[in-house]
Amino acid sequence: MVYREQFEYSGEWYGDSYVEEWLPAINSSEDLLKNYHRQAKYFQRTQEWFTDVLIKGDVLELGHNDGKTIWWLNNNTPAITNIDCIDFNESLKKLEGPLRELIPTIRDVWYADCRNINKPDNSYDCITCLDFYEHLPNDVYQESISECFRLLKEGGLMCVYLGKGTGIHHPEHINVIPDEKVIGDMCAKGFAYEGSRGRDKMLLFTK
Repeated sequence: MVYREQFEYSGEWYGDSYVEEWLPAINSSEDLLKNYHRQAKYFQRTQEWFTDVLIKGDVLELGHNDGKTIWWLNNNTPAITNIDCIDFNESLKKLEGPLRELIPTIRDVWYADCRNINKPDNSYDCITCLDFYEHLPNDVYQESISECFRLLKEGGLMCVYLGKGTGIHHPEHINVIPDEKVIGDMCAKGFAYEGSRGRDKMLLFTK
């Protein structure tokens, strides 16, 4: 990744000043699939996370990035009906066509603010938020939790993992916080903590 200026929370910054090194090479679904195949360690972690976790119905992915998580879920969890995904990195717009070719369960894709998602209350059976909240200022992170609580159905599941990388190699990680605080923040908004999965501890919450 290449950074041309100090981090700021905006779609414009992610679309211009924060450049994913792999992104310019993606011009087709075949290119995107090759990018996935270079990320074997990620998919090993994903399998550890979602083994024995029932993902079904309508799913919302926060911070879909290159779409590798929803691609894995689409291929490994047949109980999914639809996948919606949102990111605020505007440079990812070029991936929408390839993503739809690879992931037929995709319904809606947005590049917008995660605090105000244009869907009715109780829209989703599951929300996944992996390697995303560490990118958000604390107030945005807190408001996003409330928005997810609004969007999740009663009895629904939310899966959360915050990346832990910091320093000059991760200037975009402005909200790296311990799991204990994430659990406290989620429960304060109404979620119930149900435990974790995998060595990297994906946190599970229900409504």
